[in-house]
Amino acid sequence: MEHQWPVAVVCRVLGAPRSSIYARRQPKLPARPGPATSIGDHDLLQLIRRVLHTSPFAGEGYRKVRARLRREHGVGVSGKRVLRLLRWEGLLAPQRVRGRRRPRPHDGTIIPEGPKLRYQVRGAVLRPPPARPIPILVAAQGRRMLRLTARYADVWNTAWYGLPDELLCWRLAELQAALEAEGRDPATLRRTVGMEFRDPDASDPGEDLGEGFGGSVDELAWAIDAYEQLGFDDLIVQLEPKTMRSLDRLAEALELRTR
Repeated sequence: MEHQWPVAVVCRVLGAPRSSIYARRQPKLPARPGPATSIGDHDLLQLIRRVLHTSPFAGEGYRKVRARLRREHGVGVSGKRVLRLLRWEGLLAPQRVRGRRRPRPHDGTIIPEGPKLRYQVRGAVLRPPPARPIPILVAAQGRRMLRLTARYADVWNTAWYGLPDELLCWRLAELQAALEAEGRDPATLRRTVGMEFRDPDASDPGEDLGEGFGGSVDELAWAIDAYEQLGFDDLIVQLEPKTMRSLDRLAEALELRTR
């Protein structure tokens, strides 16, 4: 003879909690109350996973997921439903744990206590991630920094010069020695140099040109060729004065190199 006993009585006799019985009766996804929608929770969850997979970020909030569902897949659903599924599957973007705010070590401005101090940041993450690897450019002169440049950098820079001189050749020799010490192929390191060029007609007679030089358009074209022959890949030209005439002179020098 079959009897239907209340769940509370059966659980009390077996010594089992009623919550376990009710939990087993629940479906895998919590049922959405209300009328049936145009898309079920299972299909909607697959679209959500696709949206998160194509996102350039490590995670997305439910508002952005809902907006991308509507814009990219033409699916209009409520934000609460998207939030419910993201929470159920553990797909929400990681959030900062809220707690008592600790006192800041500074007010947002770091003033070094002395010259030549270095600060390190470990575990820092760039968000959003770049579309391509960001090259590391180092402007180094000392032997230690040249060794680090040869070991880690993608680009080396030195500046500012007029015409190529003995100082520039010495720095190139120091760089070559650092590359050999690190066992690195010199062709894998890009070289850039800064040159300062002044318009002699726009300068006062007897004015000290500093590290730059003033000359004709032909001399500027020759200087550009000289830097290229030294193995530099990029030339940064600082024009003085910064006028349209100076730009026109630079354009003429570049045109002379193509003839």
